[in-house]
Amino acid sequence: MQDEAHRRGDAVALESFAARFRRCYECARDPVYGGVCLGLTLSGWCTDGLDKKIGWAQQEALVGLLMVRLHSRDPSLRAWAEGEFGALYEWVY
Repeated sequence: MQDEAHRRGDAVALESFAARFRRCYECARDPVYGGVCLGLTLSGWCTDGLDKKIGWAQQEALVGLLMVRLHSRDPSLRAWAEGEFGALYEWVY
């Protein structure tokens, strides 16, 4: 959605999607062990195998963080994305 908003030049939608991405990322991020979780329940981590930290979920999060960093006009959101990208990149590699 961020990519489409950027392509259309829709700054309002871009900021809205960036904020939504941040919320989703913060819910999926594992603050103890690092990485992002594939799926969560309302009560927390899933117990049916959806809590695995598979590669494509990490890659999608890295791409989303880069897009927020590059396209957001909010300096605090850009700084957050830059910091989280560095931490996730280090964890992945």
